[in-house]
Amino acid sequence: MNLKDLNIEEEAFDIFIALDPSQKIQFLADAFEFGIDMAMQTQLKDLQSGMPGKGIALVQLQVIHVGPYILNVMSVGNIMILNSDNLRIIRKFVRNMWTNGHMMLRRPDIRKTKTQEDLFKYFLAYELIGNNNSICDN
Repeated sequence: MNLKDLNIEEEAFDIFIALDPSQKIQFLADAFEFGIDMAMQTQLKDLQSGMPGKGIALVQLQVIHVGPYILNVMSVGNIMILNSDNLRIIRKFVRNMWTNGHMMLRRPDIRKTKTQEDLFKYFLAYELIGNNNSICDN
């Protein structure tokens, strides 16, 4: 396979840009030998393992639709940030996490910055401090 024949899709390109030069070389070598998907999975595993000397925190974003409302859940490391137009949806999600055994601590020191693109009215941040068995309401 030639370099000009290599087609990197948008998802893989986003990962490729975030890599160091040596990791980019590894990515290209893996892409030639095993394919783009395998090269992307290898780099994601390296990033998730938190390579020593690298302070990389992966961001996971999940959008949950509850009726006409949207709950935006973003997790960075052990910090979980919840955004929504409906505070009841956020509280219901937090209660569900708590009853499933996730111990969380509210982080009022984490605040959102006001921008023109703010879609959500409510913003709450929590720190996941541990897991335990599920809690029964009875």
